[in-house]
Amino acid sequence: MALNRGTRLGPYEIREPLGAGGMGEVWRARDTRLDRDVAIKVLPDRVAGDADAYARFQREAKAVAALSHPNIMAIYDFGRQGQTAYAVVELLDGETLRAQIEAGPLPPRKVAELGRQIARGLAAAHDRGIVHRDVKPENLFITREGRAKVLDFGLAAQRRPGAKDGEATETPTQTLMTAPGTVLGTVSYMSPEQVRGEPATTHSDVFSFGCVLYEMLSGRRPFVRETPAEIMTGILREDPPDLPEAAGVPAALERILRRCLEKRPEERFRSAHDLAFALETVFGTSTSGQQVPQAVREAGTGSAPGGAASRWRWGALSVALGVGALAGAAATVFLRPPPLVEPIKVSALTFSGTDGQPSAAPDGRTLAFTSARDGRSRIWLKQFPEGGEAALTEGPDIRPRFSPDGTQVLFTRIDAGAPSIYRAPVVGGGARKLLAGVAEADWSPDGTQIAFVRMEQEGAQLSSSFGVASADGGNLREIARLNNRRLFGIRWAPDGRRLAATECSITNNTTCTVTLADVETGGLRRLSPVRPSLSGAAWVDASTLVYAWSQDLLAGIASTATQVVLHQADSDAVRPLFWEENLIVIGTVYATLEPLVSGHLVFDALSYREGLGEYSMDGTASVRVLTRGDSRDRQPVYAPDGETILFSSNRAGNLDLWTVTVATGEVRRLTEDAANDWDPGYTPDGTHVLWSSGRSGNLEIWIAAADGSGARQVTRDGVDAENPTATPDGRWVVYSSGNPAHTGIWRIRPDGSEASMLVPGAYFLPDTSPAAPYTAFVRTHPDTAFNEILVLDVESGELVDFRIQVRRAAPGASERTGAANLGRPRWLRDGSAIAFLGEDDEGRRGIYVQDFVPGRDTSATRRKLAGFASDREAETFAFSPDGRRLTLAEIQESSSLMLAENVPGVGATRD
Repeated sequence: MALNRGTRLGPYEIREPLGAGGMGEVWRARDTRLDRDVAIKVLPDRVAGDADAYARFQREAKAVAALSHPNIMAIYDFGRQGQTAYAVVELLDGETLRAQIEAGPLPPRKVAELGRQIARGLAAAHDRGIVHRDVKPENLFITREGRAKVLDFGLAAQRRPGAKDGEATETPTQTLMTAPGTVLGTVSYMSPEQVRGEPATTHSDVFSFGCVLYEMLSGRRPFVRETPAEIMTGILREDPPDLPEAAGVPAALERILRRCLEKRPEERFRSAHDLAFALETVFGTSTSGQQVPQAVREAGTGSAPGGAASRWRWGALSVALGVGALAGAAATVFLRPPPLVEPIKVSALTFSGTDGQPSAAPDGRTLAFTSARDGRSRIWLKQFPEGGEAALTEGPDIRPRFSPDGTQVLFTRIDAGAPSIYRAPVVGGGARKLLAGVAEADWSPDGTQIAFVRMEQEGAQLSSSFGVASADGGNLREIARLNNRRLFGIRWAPDGRRLAATECSITNNTTCTVTLADVETGGLRRLSPVRPSLSGAAWVDASTLVYAWSQDLLAGIASTATQVVLHQADSDAVRPLFWEENLIVIGTVYATLEPLVSGHLVFDALSYREGLGEYSMDGTASVRVLTRGDSRDRQPVYAPDGETILFSSNRAGNLDLWTVTVATGEVRRLTEDAANDWDPGYTPDGTHVLWSSGRSGNLEIWIAAADGSGARQVTRDGVDAENPTATPDGRWVVYSSGNPAHTGIWRIRPDGSEASMLVPGAYFLPDTSPAAPYTAFVRTHPDTAFNEILVLDVESGELVDFRIQVRRAAPGASERTGAANLGRPRWLRDGSAIAFLGEDDEGRRGIYVQDFVPGRDTSATRRKLAGFASDREAETFAFSPDGRRLTLAEIQESSSLMLAENVPGVGATRD
């Protein structure tokens, strides 16, 4: 049927042509029933007359109609008039992504935003079992309002109900048109598995989307060759060219792109949902060419970070699962599949739920690790691969390290609450104490010395140091010292020349780097780039380290995976290896990675959940669950009216602020910025909320109206401002700074003026009294088993003659919850007492309260309030304004040893 202006297809009046291609024509039309303009896609007569082709066309219409997503072009109707088959779809005002790219590369911020929307559209399709199979700029449309739309599901495959990703589909396209070894899609955007003629999966769409992202950022396709066969060879075997430096692509966006374009499907994002979440976090948490903050560079010895900024950069990053314009032609080619490369396989090695911190013997046949499976943290040995397990020490012990000859194990023991280094023979004999007041240690390659990390209190300041001693604990020598910075994960290089440790802020894990210390000279060199949530690093050889990192402050939670990388220390080149959902890096503790035999890597993985429960303070100990699930809901605080609780959570895949209505349990998201938002509080009148956010590139204090609107930055710390709390009159905001140049408790006006330090030192977690101008805060003592809670007069800046001594949690696998070892104190509503997190005689964590009387020791008034459960750990809490209720966040966790096999470049020296 010939179409012209005025032709009617049912109730639709044809107006003008919009486009044409091998799969049909597209016309603007008028829906005379609803009086609106629509687009009509008309199938060519040669195709409409083919029963199979018509069935595919009809199936596409039904599939898209079932999606109903704002980032997928909507379909309104489907019909047939004589021999003319047509589909009525949403009329879009704008242009294809191809048209925008032809004008040049897009700004990275725009790429991230459009990519997020496209990923959301693809995720909706994948949730319905639909794989697009032809994601490209022609199949992505950008409206004038900036909304991205996925178009043209003509080549899509839909799984049968119950079928796995990549298995047989209901769509005739695959069963009738795709023989084994046939590639379906557009060559330049095919995934490696599509090139090999294997079934396309949701991971294939992610790869194609990565190709689109690369083109958006660079203005050119990632694999440009003379012939289709050469393009396919490039897709299978080569990396795209580096992105232009002038493009200013943030490192976080580049990492996303790199992960989309992994050759192996299992190393890409596990879902388009995860991809969308990752894109949401790009701006506000990461910047291009991120460097060590100036204050961090000047800390410690004053040595500037060394090394070039070169990395193995080969792609831009962005996620846009594209769909071609309404008329897209498929290129069908044939290629013999190349030899397959063994994929990285990850499996569990232990199953007690309390295991971590592995160390491998030199022959790779025995693992030492920490476990609290019998209620006591001890060092255990495990035979590999046979699997036998036995306890080596009596405990409480953590952090084992095998000697170079495999006959001894170094470990940390807690003596009267303080850490000391011990060693024990693997077969026969008791443990021997070597060093007191040392957190962890590692052997020199020849076994004659040990390197150690020590954290010390110097007045109100904390310092961390690298040190070396002989194997019997004598001849101590300090290598280097860093003020107001934290070191962990000490490892001695195989050539004996350098020590490596992870260096982070003393308050959190927002600015971390691997720091190298020269054993002879004490010179320090910080590797680039600075990352959040960095694990301890292990030497693979004398110049290469392996470690893990995560973009998230809580690391590895929700859909945010942790990436394992190789880092060449001399060139600063970083090579990604694989991603793992449960490899966690948290706060003051670290994940451990350990090269084993060739191609094998052992690490500890943690999974946990955290919810809010409201306890009655009337003595009945009744509790009401407010939130639960697989998220981390924490840091609760009541609104002044007591009807709403504000808290931080990762439940939407990003760290944001949420509220829960006490009466109904209704949960609502308050902030939606891509940056991390956490640590919330209210102003005394309840009209505004305060919190700590990374929107400026580092954590600063922010303020907004109680509904989240009108957010603005309050502080200009430059490195790390956290824990905001308002004075009762609302005149001051008190907070802590982890900036090594001016660490301490600060106050500032809500408008950002008159910032001043109240007390310098390694002090954390302030909370102001509702009844007086007092602030309680935490001081940690690394060389003892105790923390102290001190009190400050905000108006005068003077310390009050009062302190509470709090026993820290005993170390073990559960120490990795980190923040629970400190715990933010909270005032009772009348200011008469201070509540705090503590541990009872049975090692259970909960909330204590102790009277506040300046000038008096009130320890005799200490009593239990809530928590102290055997199956979960109290972490953060808040009191209702009337003092009758307490909301407590409690953690349930499980930790296991994991084995990664077929890891390239790891463990080669232990064949």
